[in-house]
Amino acid sequence: AEVLALRPPDAGVQAFRIGRRAWGLQFHAEVDESILRFWVRRDNNGLARRDPELLARLAASVTQICADSRVLCRQIVENFVRSF
Repeated sequence: AEVLALRPPDAGVQAFRIGRRAWGLQFHAEVDESILRFWVRRDNNGLARRDPELLARLAASVTQICADSRVLCRQIVENFVRSF
């Protein structure tokens, strides 16, 4: 049976499990603050042009976003390890 592990309201399914040991992730669990800050500065999707206020809020929130991500990723890993 499929189990949704993560489905934020503003995005599609980001993580799921099928059975006990098949996991799928659709996000970058490896991202740390330096990578995210680089992505924000690089702005490949043109967010600075489309919504500069959102880009500024994102840049100001990098530390919190990464802290939240570490908690989420830790939960995913702990749940995966418990499945064995």
